[in-house]
Amino acid sequence: MADIVALLDTVKKKAERQLPASPRYDRMMQRLAALRKKYAAMPPPADDSAAALSLVDRTKKLLAASNFGEAEFDAILRHASAAWYDLAGVRWPYQWYVRCFFVSTIGFFLLAPQFFPAILALIFIVPVFVGLKGLKARTLNGFTLTAMIYPVALLSATTAARSFWGAIFGDLAGFAGSLAQTYHLATGTVEILVVVFALIAAVTIPAALAGAYLGFRYRDMFV
Repeated sequence: MADIVALLDTVKKKAERQLPASPRYDRMMQRLAALRKKYAAMPPPADDSAAALSLVDRTKKLLAASNFGEAEFDAILRHASAAWYDLAGVRWPYQWYVRCFFVSTIGFFLLAPQFFPAILALIFIVPVFVGLKGLKARTLNGFTLTAMIYPVALLSATTAARSFWGAIFGDLAGFAGSLAQTYHLATGTVEILVVVFALIAAVTIPAALAGAYLGFRYRDMFV
């Protein structure tokens, strides 16, 4: 990682020479110092260093920009931050974020139409599919779009949990009987569905909370 550390030192010198002092500049310099420390402490990767070569090449191109400014400086920091996860083999935050996203999304689309207008679920179809593409490429736009699902998934799951778990621990037969008349289903079938949806809500709530935490705690793994 000596090459990357040396390159980060070059970035620091150029930023000090060309960028004006500002609160944002100070924050970016702090991020750069933290990144340099992380790369300096990291042993050479055991696998192919394609990620390192890509980072070096991209950083050199941004450094060579004729109008090097805060945008280029920020881009270098974002790419270096994201590359660190690959080079250090720290992939679990991304893997668990993806799992939480899928669980939360499935829970949202199953639970939301039962308590909210169908248009709510329809609104999120496009962001979810576009976000999936960005999530695969680990782009910041992909993170932003996928993170939108967590608040509505949590809202849908908590609403469903109050309704279904309240019925399970209360008058399940009466609750299922009223729904059975509305949807023309057998009471036994409705009771099973109530339990199933209650379990879905119970799984969706921690998934949405964990996904939101992982995304914002490790958002620098997205470029």
